[in-house]
Amino acid sequence: MARGAMRVEFVKEKGRRYRSRLHRADGVVVEFEGGAWNKVGRRPGELPHDLAHLIVEDELGLREGVWGVLAAGGMFRHATVVAGRRAPKATRHGRDVIDEAGDRIMQAEILTRVVCDACAGALAAGAAAPAAAAPAAAPRRGPGEPPLPDPAAL
Repeated sequence: MARGAMRVEFVKEKGRRYRSRLHRADGVVVEFEGGAWNKVGRRPGELPHDLAHLIVEDELGLREGVWGVLAAGGMFRHATVVAGRRAPKATRHGRDVIDEAGDRIMQAEILTRVVCDACAGALAAGAAAPAAAAPAAAPRRGPGEPPLPDPAAL
């Protein structure tokens, strides 16, 4: 899946809330509310989950993770178009993008968690990846979208 140029902003909200705003290459701006944080390193020791995803997916070249899917036109239930104009048949295209990405979306969730845990020193040498904890942070699926794969089956 090819990913065009994109710009991402993280907007601090009240308390620990934040919004992620993706400016896609096609001129559409997609926004969603974040709230989850990943522990990393020492104090302050936390990073917004969506920012952690962006860093991990970019550094590992994951083109079909959460951000790659959004950039390619896929939409998750918690994402909203706030500017720009969606192309005709964008909903169908978005579902196709998600279907094409398949298990790689969940794999990006698991890898993000593992990288953050490793940065926080939470992984012991030789420890198994914390796949059981990944579903809580997994992207929410919209109506008509297939369920996310069971991380234990990956």
